[in-house]
Amino acid sequence: MATQYPSRLVAGTGHAEAHIPAVRGWSSGPRGRIGSGADQVVVDAWGLLGAAEGCALHRPGRRRIIAVMTEGSLAGAVSVCQASGAAGWDLVDQASRVVQERFTTYSVLHVWERPETAFGRRRGYCAQYNGALAQILRRLGFDAWMVYAARVRFDDNPEWSLGHAWVRVRLDGDVRDVCARSASNRPGSVGFVCLGRVRRLGLVARVAAGGGTAAAAFAAVLLARFRGQGRPRWVEHARAGS
Repeated sequence: MATQYPSRLVAGTGHAEAHIPAVRGWSSGPRGRIGSGADQVVVDAWGLLGAAEGCALHRPGRRRIIAVMTEGSLAGAVSVCQASGAAGWDLVDQASRVVQERFTTYSVLHVWERPETAFGRRRGYCAQYNGALAQILRRLGFDAWMVYAARVRFDDNPEWSLGHAWVRVRLDGDVRDVCARSASNRPGSVGFVCLGRVRRLGLVARVAAGGGTAAAAFAAVLLARFRGQGRPRWVEHARAGS
């Protein structure tokens, strides 16, 4: 469990800064780096601003910590968004980009995982990565909710149509679709066209869609193994830009 501290963006660096007493350590994740100097640690990774347990810095006194982040925390993603200084739709876009970068693997093999768990493990499908985005946006104070359609057609793969879940956000009376599937997506420009009715994604629809997807995925994996083939790409693959 990590402790959260007030932070601010360091001008010209792209890092957030927090002042904390008696630092016990740091946790950076795979993209982290520790900087030089006895009083400064630099970590480039998404996560929670603060001091994490189980780490190795034991020098007493106050230290300046720049972007110390515990890997895989929705609270940390919220802190990163707040530290960016963005507001309004720019802040919504910032949250979407944080989530898009965090999920490096598309996978329908773990559909039972909650969005915050999937966020921590960096893998998931639309209901998970956009579910994490919805939670982050709500923590940032936005009116955000999940919706889905049984059939959508993606701009980058027009031959396919399939079900998809994403986020809708209301801000000052303006309602826009938001989706963390692609780095090129922006609020109101999500890279797909709905071919069916859009409905709010509730628990029943989430369980039904997830269960059906998981069953089809496991059947496809077993069939591929029987044939001596690799895992089908639609079941799990690295996301573009990861």
